[in-house]
Amino acid sequence: MDCNFIFCLHNHQPVGNFDHVFEWAYNDCYRKTLDLLYQYPEFKFAIHNSGPLLEWIEHHDSTYCDMLAQMVSEVRLRLLAVVSTNQFFQLSVKTISMDISR
Repeated sequence: MDCNFIFCLHNHQPVGNFDHVFEWAYNDCYRKTLDLLYQYPEFKFAIHNSGPLLEWIEHHDSTYCDMLAQMVSEVRLRLLAVVSTNQFFQLSVKTISMDISR
């Protein structure tokens, strides 16, 4: 019997959360997890980052988004839907999603 397993991270911060909470969660969890998974190119996974979280990351450490884009282009990572009012993120996610649908 075959079994398919999907490893998916769900990174979420709500709109209006305190900056120090974003920073704590990012430094102690989200960034460390991505850095660890980055070291294993054979491991494929999916990730969901909430829109407010991605906007915070873009302003504080854009290298995280660069790492996501690189991993998507290498077909090691799939992005799940991102809801954001920021047009940049809507366009970026749509473009990346189109790239990995090959």
